[in-house]
Amino acid sequence: MTRRAMTEYAIQTIGLGRKFGRIDALCDVSMDVPTGEVVGLIGPNGAGKTTLIMLLLGILRRSSGRALVLGRDTAEEASRIGQEIGVVLDVHGLYEGLTALQNLQLFGQLLGLSSDTAGKRGNELLRAAGLWGRRYDRVATYSKGMKQRLAIARSLINHPRLLIMDEPLSGLDPDSLRATKELIKQLTQSQDVTVLLSSHSLADVEELCSKVAILNRGRLVAYDTVSNLRQSKEASFIRIRLAQGQCRASADKALASTEGVTGHSWVAEDTVQVAVAHGVQPSAILRRLALGSIEFREVREIGNTLEEVFLSAIGEEEQANHR
Repeated sequence: MTRRAMTEYAIQTIGLGRKFGRIDALCDVSMDVPTGEVVGLIGPNGAGKTTLIMLLLGILRRSSGRALVLGRDTAEEASRIGQEIGVVLDVHGLYEGLTALQNLQLFGQLLGLSSDTAGKRGNELLRAAGLWGRRYDRVATYSKGMKQRLAIARSLINHPRLLIMDEPLSGLDPDSLRATKELIKQLTQSQDVTVLLSSHSLADVEELCSKVAILNRGRLVAYDTVSNLRQSKEASFIRIRLAQGQCRASADKALASTEGVTGHSWVAEDTVQVAVAHGVQPSAILRRLALGSIEFREVREIGNTLEEVFLSAIGEEEQANHR
C-alpha cells in the first residue's frame, strides 16, 4: 500500500458543520490534531461527538466547512482515507461465526493485504492483544472484553497512521476495562499511531490522552492539553465528609460566608465538594468550618480534575447560551 508523506496534523477541521434539518448537530468546529497525539473527545449525550466522527470517516457529508484526515479532504477522498486509518466503533462489527484469526485475515485482505501478509500481521496482533491462545476459537465464544480487544487488533491490521475510537471502553467489566486500556496504551505507543478517542469516562480519557476536546451542543468549547485545561481554572477542589448528625444547612451557611470559597456542591448526603480560590490553603477553609462548629470526619484534596474542567466548561457554555 502506498503511503503519503507524514503530515503535521493527522486531523484538521475548519469551520466544520452538519445540520439535520434545522438542527445544528455540529457547528463551526475548528481543531488540529497533531500527528502522534492521543486526543480525547468528550461531551454530554447529543454533544456531536459521533457526528464529528462520522464526518471524519466520510460516512456523513458536511453542511459547511472542511475536514482533512491525513492531509486528504474527507468529502473527496473518503475511500483513500479508509485504507490508511483504523476504526473502532461501539458496535464491534466482527464476524462471530469466524475465528479471531480468520476475522483479522479477512479484514486485512479487504484492505489490500495479501493472504500471507494478513495472516502474519493477524498473529502479531493477537499476541499483542492477549488472544493468542484463543486464536482458533469462534468469536461467538468470546466475552465482550475479548471482542473489544479483537476489534482494536483488527483496526490496526493495515498499520494505520490514525486510529479513531468511538466508546471503545463502554460496558466493560473491571478486568476487561483494565486489559483493554493496557492494550490501547501498548499498541498506540509501539505502533506510533495518532488516536482520536471518544469516551464518556473522563477518568479513562485523563489516563490515556495527552489532549482533550470538549464538545457541547455541537460546538467545541475547549481544546487543549489536560494540564493546560486544569491550570486554566482558578479554583482547586476539596471534598469534605461531615461527621454524623451534622446539619447541611449550617454547612451551607458557613461555606457561603467563608473567604476563599468560590462555590460548593453536595456530591452525597454527607459529602460536599468545595471550590477553593487560587492561592487559598484548604486548611483555612477547614478552620473556618471548625469555628462555625461544623464537624467533619474526612477531607480529601482532589485538585482540579478533568471532570471539574469538563463540568465548568459545559456550565460556562450553557450560561452563555442563556444570556
